[in-house]
Amino acid sequence: MDNSIKEGFICPICRRELDSLAGLQGHFETAHSSEDKAGLKGVKGLFGRAKRKLLREVHSATTEGAPVAQDQEVSRLRTSSEASGIDPVLWEPQEFGASRDHFRTFKKLREDNVKRTVIETNKKVIRLEKLCDGLSKNRAEFKSDGKKRKAFEQTVVQWMADSMAASCPYCEKNFNVRRRKHHCRLCGKIMCDKCSEYITLPFAASLTKAAKGGDQKAPTGEEVEPDPDNDIRTCFSCFGLLLRRSQRLQNKYQRTPIIQLYERMTSAMEEAGSLQPRYLTMALSLNAGEQTHSLATAQETRHRLIKMFETADAASKRILAMVQPPPQKQQQQARGKKGKDAGPPADDQPVASAREIHLHKQIRLFASQFLQEHMVSLPGLPDADKLKQLQAERSRAAEEKARRDREAAERAMDMREMQKIASELQVMTTGDNSQGSSSAASPRESVSPSGGWQPNVTAMVSGADPDGDPLLLQRDLLRGYIEQARKDKRFDELDALEGSLRDIEMEISRSRRQ
Repeated sequence: MDNSIKEGFICPICRRELDSLAGLQGHFETAHSSEDKAGLKGVKGLFGRAKRKLLREVHSATTEGAPVAQDQEVSRLRTSSEASGIDPVLWEPQEFGASRDHFRTFKKLREDNVKRTVIETNKKVIRLEKLCDGLSKNRAEFKSDGKKRKAFEQTVVQWMADSMAASCPYCEKNFNVRRRKHHCRLCGKIMCDKCSEYITLPFAASLTKAAKGGDQKAPTGEEVEPDPDNDIRTCFSCFGLLLRRSQRLQNKYQRTPIIQLYERMTSAMEEAGSLQPRYLTMALSLNAGEQTHSLATAQETRHRLIKMFETADAASKRILAMVQPPPQKQQQQARGKKGKDAGPPADDQPVASAREIHLHKQIRLFASQFLQEHMVSLPGLPDADKLKQLQAERSRAAEEKARRDREAAERAMDMREMQKIASELQVMTTGDNSQGSSSAASPRESVSPSGGWQPNVTAMVSGADPDGDPLLLQRDLLRGYIEQARKDKRFDELDALEGSLRDIEMEISRSRRQ
């Protein structure tokens, strides 16, 4: 299989190389029409789609600056009419003369020119790839023997005979002993040394890689000193075609300033949006006196947030400034200055359209709303002294809460103990008639409820304050029991209750001394 690089139009079936698109179509219709009719239709459709796409790209590239140029021309005519003192409104109406539409002729000529330019450019790129491959593989051999290099270069493209050129086609000066003849390595034509250009191998390699789609990096045509031993000599025409291809690739892969600023603004906003929740957690924790986060980390996070906000704000302001005149020009427009005071018109500065101005203003408005929503409501951080004070207050509040919780638990426990003692006292004061009325009943003896004495314990317990001192509650309860026992003349139970009351009062006095 032949792996050599071919230029021109290649038949997709027999791999024959043809010179033009018409020749390829004619060859396919005559040589392969009986083999594959569907393939013929597919090739025709492919040619048609490629042609339409090519014309659309060139049309969009050539008409991209039409509105701006039209606005500049209208502004120039208006300025010139005002300066000359002639009002176009006062002109007499003129009759419309004979006209002829040349659009179809222009379109046909333009399509032919575009087709020829693109085809020639593709041929130059293919030849450039052949030269790069050969020169890179045989660099040492070609450097020592220039004749071998020339022989290899003539295999890529056929050189024009020296006898066919008496003068340079660019400067039109005759060749002589001092003005020697040189051949273009891409088209084979003859020119003089001053009318030739050199293409460096890195620039040529970047062009060929970009044409294949393998390297998305745009080629750069930096001007370097010519090196005949390594560089490729070309004429002005071939160099211009390759330079146009390079500029188109640069415009394709290079981002415009507004896109760069917008990406910088949105990147800063996204980083600030992801960083803000973490900062809010730190700020709320530190302002509450917690010790979960450190003040230095929170300050660093806040500094990064403010930096992101400033980056987004600066980028949006620069985007808005791209379509706004400088302050001096704004003042001149507001005062309506004309003539010499207004200064020369800025013809080199492009005039932005109304839609472009609206887009830039909306971007600035979006950034302002984002800053008002996120930056203005950003809570502050306490300083070191304030943080220590907040932490001390939080520590005291935590200790006070723990103390109240312990007291509440102790009160609940004492209340349960008081209810237990009350139930035991109730059992102690219950009499038992089976053992005789003359015998003294023990406080812990069980007494039959049918004939014994029982105080009203439920009323005393329900009327007690559960938040009071448990010892005082027990003392008051015993005093109530003693009063009931005296009223009922239960002297045996009265002695036991008075003994318990003395024990409680001694405990109360001991706790007060402590």
